Amino acid sequence: MKKILIIIVSLIVIVIAVYFGFLTFTKMASPETSAQFDKNGLKIGVFYSQPSKKERDIFGGLLPYGKVWRAGANEATEIEISKDVAVGGSALKAGRYSVFIIPNQDKWTIIFNKSIGIWGTQYDQEDDILRVDVPVSERPEVLEKLTFSFQEAETGADMSIEWDKAKVLVPIR
Repeated sequence: MKKILIIIVSLIVIVIAVYFGFLTFTKMASPETSAQFDKNGLKIGVFYSQPSKKERDIFGGLLPYGKVWRAGANEATEIEISKDVAVGGSALKAGRYSVFIIPNQDKWTIIFNKSIGIWGTQYDQEDDILRVDVPVSERPEVLEKLTFSFQEAETGADMSIEWDKAKVLVPIR
């Protein structure tokens, strides 16, 4: 009986070590980061893992056009908004959401999804709260790491999402 208990405890320790080793390895390749906006009573935070280009073809290659993408690496990217806003002209209530993207050559569909705390590949369209299409522009140079940032706008912010040679602005008012 004691031998079986030692084997079970050993297996549990090994599984836990492998799990945390995997998390550590993936976080090193795509570290966690965030982007913040806080002006005129509007607070927005985006929390994501930041993948690198690493000489790969990103949009239309690694990330096929027309397919849902987790907007980062590892866990699903999340956004937290402090008050009710309009995103691209459509209403979105204050709260925390997962962010997914459907990239295309001329536009991206930005998806706000009610499932939070999930692995990025656990997307369920039934949990979508809002979808907004935004045009894609081309950056003058390649950006190695996926980057979210904010620029102040007259009545809110523009959330910028940039990676490789692509850039989109998501108006949040």
